[in-house]
Amino acid sequence: MLGLMFLGATLITFNVSDEIREGLELVPFPTEEFQKTVITCLVLDLMVCYGIERLCRYFYLKQFK
Repeated sequence: MLGLMFLGATLITFNVSDEIREGLELVPFPTEEFQKTVITCLVLDLMVCYGIERLCRYFYLKQFK
């Protein structure tokens, strides 16, 4: 699920479809630098969320061994 959200946000950020952007009433990003900053934040967020999920799973499963 997290991967699908990341994919959707990435597609919107790269302005793949004008129809989707207009349907969600989004405006294009002002510069490519801002677009790269948003993608960097998305990648970092994905990595942190995945790491937290793995840690929680490890400690939760360790508790029941």
